[in-house]
Amino acid sequence: MAMSKDRVRFQLGPCISYEVAKLVKDTLGVDAPSFYTLDPVTIICRPSQFARFLIERNNRGMANGFKELRPELFVPVVEKKPLILDASGN
Repeated sequence: MAMSKDRVRFQLGPCISYEVAKLVKDTLGVDAPSFYTLDPVTIICRPSQFARFLIERNNRGMANGFKELRPELFVPVVEKKPLILDASGN
């Protein structure tokens, strides 16, 4: 079965606890900063990964503040980028 093209974009922070950073690492395999950031951290993942994140967050007894994640389901648009060769530094 082909992987879904849908993606979920959600935000953490600006204050990310060590427990939430560990949850992100354990469920999504990426490192999230576990400290106060000036801006929220945006994470993009597959819907199944997002579900795993939410389920494990619940299993660990963390707050179920779904609305604070500001989740958004979208399909990424693949833009063809022009090939640019910059020789100005030579």
